[in-house]
Amino acid sequence: MLIFYTCKIWSFLIQDPAWSFNIRVFFLSCVIVAALYGAATASKSILLKQGIPAILALIFVLLARPI
Repeated sequence: MLIFYTCKIWSFLIQDPAWSFNIRVFFLSCVIVAALYGAATASKSILLKQGIPAILALIFVLLARPI
């Protein structure tokens, strides 16, 4: 979850909307990949605890994409 919060804080500090969007998508994708790997190798609950919030956040970030 630290990566998730780091992503949010850093992306809000970036002035350029395109770069801010790119940083959000990148870090949320990293969290999703980590959740999938954790669910495959350790515990399925990792996907619920870490993956689902990141997937939902990524969906909302994509819907709010700057034009």
